[in-house]
Amino acid sequence: MKYIPKLPDGDVNAPTTNLLKDFIYFLVILVLIIIFIYISLGFLVDITAEKISPELEEKLAYNYMIMFKEKPITTKEKKLQNFLNDLVSYTDFKNRKFTVRILENKQVNALALPGGNIIVLSGLLKTVKTENQLAYVLYHELGHYAHRDHLRGLGRGLVLSLITTVLFGSDTFLNKTLSSSISSIQLKYTRNQEIKADLYAIDLLYKKYKNVAGATDLLTVFGKNEATTKAFSLFTTHPHYSDRIKAINNYIDKKNYKVLINNQIKLNL
Repeated sequence: MKYIPKLPDGDVNAPTTNLLKDFIYFLVILVLIIIFIYISLGFLVDITAEKISPELEEKLAYNYMIMFKEKPITTKEKKLQNFLNDLVSYTDFKNRKFTVRILENKQVNALALPGGNIIVLSGLLKTVKTENQLAYVLYHELGHYAHRDHLRGLGRGLVLSLITTVLFGSDTFLNKTLSSSISSIQLKYTRNQEIKADLYAIDLLYKKYKNVAGATDLLTVFGKNEATTKAFSLFTTHPHYSDRIKAINNYIDKKNYKVLINNQIKLNL
C-alpha cells in the first residue's frame, strides 16, 4: 500500500469545548468559593464581636469621632446627652457610657458607631416633633449596640474589603464588581438587623412611657420622603418603611402595648 501524505485537518488545534462557557463556569465557581469564605468569616466576625471590650471599641471609634475632637459641646448637645442618659437608665446598659453628638446634615438619620458614640444628624432633629419620636430613634440605635450590630457591620466590611483586595487588588473593576455582588447578599442580613432594632426600641419605649406612640408616626414621615420603591428596597440596607411599620404594628398587637397618640411629650431641645 502506497503512503499518500495528507495535510492535517484545519481544526486540529481548535479547542473541543466552548471557551466562553468554560470561563463563565470557572468564574461562577470562583464567586461561590469567595461567597462561602465570606459567609464563614462573617460567622467568625459575629462570634468575635461579642467579645470585643468597650476599651477596644473606643480605639476603633477614634477615626470616626476625630471630626468632633476640636468642636465644643453645644447647649443642644448637652440637653440631648441628658435625654440619652435618661433613656439608657431603662436599658440593661447600667455600666456602659454612651455619647451623643450632632452632625450638621440635612438627612433624617442617626448612626451607632463603635465606642458607644451615637451621631444624630441635624435633619433628624428638625423632623421629630415629640420626645417620644426621638426616644424611638435613640432606642433603635441602642438596639444596635445591644445586638452588637455596629461591630458586626464593621467586621464584615473589613472581611469583604480584605478578600476582594487580596484577589483583585484595590480599586479595580473586578474588586468593585465582586464587592457589590457580595454586599447584595449581605443586605437581607442588615435589613433583619434593622427590624430587630425597631422591636427593641418598641419594648423600651413602652417601658419608659407606658405607651409606644411616636415610632410609626416618624416612619410615616420617613416614607413621605422615601425615593425607593418597595421592590427596589431589596437592594438597600434598610427595609421599606411600610414593612417596618407592619412589623412594628404586629409586634405592638402581639405585646398588647398601648398607643396613646395624645400622650406624647413635646420635644424641647
